[in-house]
Amino acid sequence: MSARFFMSAGVLAVLALSLSPTIVHAQDWDDLVRQAAERNAIPPAWVRAVVHAESAGDPHAVSSAGAIGLMQLMPGTWKDVRRTHNLGADPFDPHDNIAAGAAYLRWLHDRYGDVGFLAAYNAGPGRYDDHLATGRPLPAETVSYVASVARLIDDPSFSMHFSITPARDWTAATLFISGSESAFSVSSHGVFSSRSGRGIFTPSALFAGHVRSVPGVGSTRGVEQGQ
Repeated sequence: MSARFFMSAGVLAVLALSLSPTIVHAQDWDDLVRQAAERNAIPPAWVRAVVHAESAGDPHAVSSAGAIGLMQLMPGTWKDVRRTHNLGADPFDPHDNIAAGAAYLRWLHDRYGDVGFLAAYNAGPGRYDDHLATGRPLPAETVSYVASVARLIDDPSFSMHFSITPARDWTAATLFISGSESAFSVSSHGVFSSRSGRGIFTPSALFAGHVRSVPGVGSTRGVEQGQ
């Protein structure tokens, strides 16, 4: 075969790669991540790390527990956030899934602060409230999840540090309608005072007070957010 043929084949391969739907989608999702993060006044690194840990960027991902889409939202969580933020009907839509996940992260951070918002995202507010109230250990997969996401956030390629201004009270966050707690069904065991973070997010703070060891690091999707 001629050198011209190999050159043409190489050019076509590069063009095909540059037009790959996966790459185009990834670029689109990064824009969506930044937009959703800006809208909720949180670092894009948080959203980007959660997407990576939860679904590895697969918008069609469904966990064994029923978590949906890029940010692996449970159906009940999706329903509440969708209604509050007037999102579309398709939970797999990247724009709406990321928008909902970012809003949910902000709500959890307003409620639990730096120490607990990622654990609550994975285990659910009810289970995390129970952990706070009773001292009952968090599931091992939640501990691993927090370690994994915190590591991604702390990575220079993910990290974007800036101050978060917490809501005065977590029920006043934009996720709620008229300052009501009713947007989510959570356990009655919890302590419902604000645990908003102050200052800059520090990944190491996530492990203070409730994590004594990190058994293994990896993506987990099996703990229901709403429990």
